[in-house]
Amino acid sequence: MNYKKIINTAHKLRNEGNTKQSFKEYKKLIKSKDLKIQIDGYKGMALCSKMDHNLKNTLKYYAKAEKIVKKNNDLSSLGDIYRDVGLSHEYFAKYKFAEKFLKKSLDTFESLKMTQLNYAKLGITEVKLGMTYVHQKKLQKAEKWFRKGDRHLAKYKQADFWRLTSKMHFAELLYVKKKYKQVINKITPLLIESMNKNWSHRYVQILSLKAACLKKIKKEAESKHDIQLISQLLLNLDSREVANSVKKKLGYYLKH
Repeated sequence: MNYKKIINTAHKLRNEGNTKQSFKEYKKLIKSKDLKIQIDGYKGMALCSKMDHNLKNTLKYYAKAEKIVKKNNDLSSLGDIYRDVGLSHEYFAKYKFAEKFLKKSLDTFESLKMTQLNYAKLGITEVKLGMTYVHQKKLQKAEKWFRKGDRHLAKYKQADFWRLTSKMHFAELLYVKKKYKQVINKITPLLIESMNKNWSHRYVQILSLKAACLKKIKKEAESKHDIQLISQLLLNLDSREVANSVKKKLGYYLKH
């Protein structure tokens, strides 16, 4: 089995939005005798199911990955799976379930020796938990978890991408609070950083937040310009999953 070839093909197909063929490639991995490769296969199948809006199958394949991870007693990977399950529930707007699994992820990471990498995993999960509270309009709780997450991410020198993500989510909290000018001030340096580091996914996500803020403060021409730019950028993104997520979130911003 050529693991690298299969996983690269599966990722490419999933990014293109071809979840049916991607699923078939990931499924090949579960035949491997290497348990880590099997886990990658089930996690990939879960992601394809999520993109196909099938929560039942998403959870089924994560459960299979979880079973293997527990057999290996790999707590770090178990924490990752609990976080992924939580994010899947969030994707389907099941925020109480998302909260439950993200907290299970946190408990798992906290049971580990705190290396820089585990601090990063802890921080990422705390930030994602904060977003579930934003969706539930529990803004004080959201802010608490964003700040905790950012502190833990600061302990990992290579977490600059996730620290930017944390700041982006904090800006979303300010958006919900209708502090649109503050949001623009917060995200302007994030746009510059994401552009300079070629983080195109994050750039277009942050730009969509800026476009919505401009519309809210009645700067219609600037907002329209940014929305047109977003439309062009989405065509060039290498991930249909991210492109669809940006469209969905921009629509949400503009309605609220």
